[in-house]
Amino acid sequence: MELKLRYRISSEILIYPGYVPQPDVQYRIFHYGLEFKVGTWSFDKANWREVDMVNSCWAIFPDPPDPSTLEQIDEN
Repeated sequence: MELKLRYRISSEILIYPGYVPQPDVQYRIFHYGLEFKVGTWSFDKANWREVDMVNSCWAIFPDPPDPSTLEQIDEN
């Protein structure tokens, strides 16, 4: 059976945290597919592979800490 699917490769759909957005692009997905760091805090979705985020009732990733509580190592 042939589905005749079409696809389009576009850099204007998602952006990773920490990437610089392109001007005038309205991203639809903020993708946490890579490790993201702010100061000494980091988040990596891969660390949650064993947690059943879909079938567990109300399962969500933990909220990030308040930025004012983070130790600043690199201002960039």
